[in-house]
Amino acid sequence: MYMLYKKEKYFKKFFLCLVILFMTFFNNIKIYSQDKKTILQNNKKKLAEEIALTNKMLNETRKNKETSINQLNLLNIQIKKREDLINSMSLEIIEIDKEITSHKDEISEKEISLNQLKDALAKLIYYAYKTRKSQDKLMYIFAAKDFHQAYMRLKYIQMYSLYIKSYAEQIKRTQDTLTLTVENLNKIRQEKTELLNKQQEEKLKLAKTINEKNITISKLKKKENELRQIIKKKEKAAKDLQNAINKLIQEEITMSAKKAGTKPVKDKLTLVPEEVALSNDFSSNKGKLPWPIEKGFISTTFGSHPHPVISGIIIKNDGLNFTTTKGSTIRSIFKGKVSAVTSIPNYNNVVMIRHGEYLSVYANLATVYVKTGDYVKTKQAIGMIYYDEKEDNATIHFELRKGTTILNPAEWLIK
Repeated sequence: MYMLYKKEKYFKKFFLCLVILFMTFFNNIKIYSQDKKTILQNNKKKLAEEIALTNKMLNETRKNKETSINQLNLLNIQIKKREDLINSMSLEIIEIDKEITSHKDEISEKEISLNQLKDALAKLIYYAYKTRKSQDKLMYIFAAKDFHQAYMRLKYIQMYSLYIKSYAEQIKRTQDTLTLTVENLNKIRQEKTELLNKQQEEKLKLAKTINEKNITISKLKKKENELRQIIKKKEKAAKDLQNAINKLIQEEITMSAKKAGTKPVKDKLTLVPEEVALSNDFSSNKGKLPWPIEKGFISTTFGSHPHPVISGIIIKNDGLNFTTTKGSTIRSIFKGKVSAVTSIPNYNNVVMIRHGEYLSVYANLATVYVKTGDYVKTKQAIGMIYYDEKEDNATIHFELRKGTTILNPAEWLIK
């Protein structure tokens, strides 16, 4: 009888240790976050699509025997996109290396845990073998002080048998998981190899594009006089556009004051309550507003920039230029009211939309789908972009104002 009690005391300690081991094993299973890698892959996909778009546009310009600034701009954009793509791939390779290390650590931990589980199961089986005689179990049960203790000992023996079975099943699951982890590791290594090969291809393409850019610049420098004439023409057109926009805004300021029944305030729109609400709504969406084109890229940023070919010449841009494909639709960046539709030389049709105290301007439209006084929704089509056959170029000039104050649209549009 004493031996039975001694075995019970020993087994309880042993059983407790096994439970702790069992729980520790589950708590140490790692869940690896794929968030950063997914973001990089999505960015890589987006860049690849943008490069494909610039390729399509470049192929159109290459059909033209005349080398143009538009072709140079496209090459510069493609170079930037390829550099971004190569950098994104480098970051993804770093994440893959981290994932490989994590998988190796996980395999090592699983192997240790698997060995511990096997050792524990071996001890359980050995103990079961030592106490296998049914009379020993019966004696252990009948030696109880009362019925409750006898019942508890019976359940204890049943749990013991079940635990042996559960350990065997856990070993099988752990072995399966280990096998799957090893397979995943091999897949990740293959993924890294393919990505490294793809990155090398992109580097070769980048070098080729840079060479084409240098050749294009050399050709354009031979046309310096012609380029200077184009620059003067565009500067005059830009000045005419700004004068027209300012005039339209001043008219809007006068009309808004009249509508509110007050005197006009210099350089400031007078707002009625619903326009205040619209302004606040527009302002709250800063950094989240959609682009005026569905697909394409920013070809000229806000501010002053040196001319890409002729040194000493600075080009000023009061907005953003978006380059897209022929026949693309131009859309409103936010809900509002069309305050003006006009035509300006070299900018074709121009639409101005008022969003409370904010105004968005869309220049270089071939056709317009709206008229003055129309209310538009966010992303509503307002016209079709003008396509320059000579330059093989479809570019919209976009500006944003708060009253008469010029804003940088890049700070307001979604990245």
